[in-house]
Amino acid sequence: MNNKSRRHFQLLIALITGLLVVIIFSALSMEIIPVNAEQLLPTDTSTLTCLNSRNREQITKIKEINLQTKIEGWTTYHDNEYNFYVDIPLGWVYSIDLKLENNNSNSIERGDTILGKEAIIYLDIWSDHGMDLRSWIQSQPLFKSKEIRYDGQVLVDGKPSVIYIEKGADVDVVSILFIHDKYIFNTRYQVTNQASGMEGFLGIINSFRSTVETTKGFIFTENINSEIYSLVPRSTINPLSNTCCNLTATGNPFPCCGSNQGNCTWYVWYYFKTYFGTNLRFTGDAGTWWGQAPAFGYHQLTEPYVYSISWKGGSPGHVGVVTNIYDTTIRNYQMSCFRPADCMYIDFPSISSYKYIYPFPGPLPYSHGK
Repeated sequence: MNNKSRRHFQLLIALITGLLVVIIFSALSMEIIPVNAEQLLPTDTSTLTCLNSRNREQITKIKEINLQTKIEGWTTYHDNEYNFYVDIPLGWVYSIDLKLENNNSNSIERGDTILGKEAIIYLDIWSDHGMDLRSWIQSQPLFKSKEIRYDGQVLVDGKPSVIYIEKGADVDVVSILFIHDKYIFNTRYQVTNQASGMEGFLGIINSFRSTVETTKGFIFTENINSEIYSLVPRSTINPLSNTCCNLTATGNPFPCCGSNQGNCTWYVWYYFKTYFGTNLRFTGDAGTWWGQAPAFGYHQLTEPYVYSISWKGGSPGHVGVVTNIYDTTIRNYQMSCFRPADCMYIDFPSISSYKYIYPFPGPLPYSHGK
């Protein structure tokens, strides 16, 4: 090899070396999010086909939504009692609706509501009773019989979380549970037909944090995002319309069936909001309300009290409001999707034809009322 050929060869080697340095530097600078594999091991392994025993320490095929980014124009709510911060869309209102002073292990400590024109979001705060999330779920009658839709693919502020998706006959509900300090937070959203409502719900969870500046965000897999958003066009709840059968209830989370043809859940929520100023914390079809009642300190009864909720199970089930009690019957105010000609109507069924929910925490009244 002559001197000229040797110089060309050396130049080629230098060029290849430089390219290798650039490639290695680029690979090292790629953002990889370390996670605990046992916490984030997917139940649906089709979304992470490359996962094996050697790369469980790092999973990169996950979706991040506004990670560590405050959405412009949103305001920050700080809760001193439970030490958390959360951002909410401009114009939405954060309120504390329910505090149970003598709650038992199967009821919440506090019930908060975030109300916007596109959505109503419930935040239930429970004691964790010294348990991890999955042990706590198994200890709770309200949750242990439900199917967890996603477990191990979700993190909220860096903490393992689970997602429930309950598809009902009338309404769909998304619930996201996670641990914060010594508490279980359950964020519930009864899905409306407004995509901006879902964006608000996910953005609020993404902003949840313990300190004012930093959040680890809401991290979940791409398939979860697709399934959650697929619920929006299914929804019959239009939060931009607050009327049903010529009655008005701002913030009512339940749909009015058909073309202004009533709905039992819409009417019961309207009744207690209008006459008692109470935001009932039920979500889902009427048939699920009985099982939810103890969580909010509501009483489950076999005999009615005046202003108790008459309840029948099934799918979708049925609810009404007891306004009078007679010897063997009740006066029952209600709406129904299946009686559009009546819209709001009254009947006098036998006492034994219903079970009853008294939706006021604390001791029951001395008298059933008449």
